[in-house]
Amino acid sequence: MPDPIAVLNVRTTEFEPWDMSSDQLIAGRPQMGSRSLYRAADDRTWTAVWTSTKGSFWCQYAGDERIHFLEGKATVTAEQPAAGQAGE
Repeated sequence: MPDPIAVLNVRTTEFEPWDMSSDQLIAGRPQMGSRSLYRAADDRTWTAVWTSTKGSFWCQYAGDERIHFLEGKATVTAEQPAAGQAGE
């Protein structure tokens, strides 16, 4: 039987808070959180909803990531000379 489809209202959903260390902060004090929707048995694929207030921070991705913006915008800058904008 296929996995059920997850449906949630992002405006009323409770998110698990993320703690950010001070060495990751660039500007502001962004408050972040996430809610896991699906995780594969082999732990290689997962789906989550993530939220953040305005701010700038440093993070490192351990693998590929696909992002769909529901609201807002972001600027992602790589260590190498590549940058992109996403969102509204």
